[in-house]
Amino acid sequence: EESEPDLAHVLWIPVPVLLVAAYVDWRTHRVWDGHALLLFGCAALFCVTGWTAVGWLGAGSGALVGLAVGALAHRLLDLGGGDVGLLGGVGAILGVEPLLVCLFFTAVFGGVLAAVAWRRGEREVAYVPAIAAGYLAVLVVLAVAVDGAGNR
Repeated sequence: EESEPDLAHVLWIPVPVLLVAAYVDWRTHRVWDGHALLLFGCAALFCVTGWTAVGWLGAGSGALVGLAVGALAHRLLDLGGGDVGLLGGVGAILGVEPLLVCLFFTAVFGGVLAAVAWRRGEREVAYVPAIAAGYLAVLVVLAVAVDGAGNR
């Protein structure tokens, strides 16, 4: 009998994409659209294989919320278009509720990065590292929640 993957572990699969995107953004202040496409591809793979708790509807809803929040930040806060795509991809992977937690942590980490940049006199902030850190924070929160539920 074939065993199903642990969904909490499956969410670690996109981490290398986010880490590479964060490094590239940090070094060049550019975000490659291919990183967002890879995240959307992961979300589609997870839906097709059943490796997700959110399903197609949750993935689509998460993507729309991520893109909408990203587009609003693009308009009001000068967030880059590549960052918007990454938020959509992260939303497609996580679904709406975990995405909202991710956005909270992303804003906190982004604020820290902005403060450091301001202190150094820099005008541009590489925001993908904050998005990646927010995603990783969600994985830690989910791991603690799963572990806590199993150890009661």
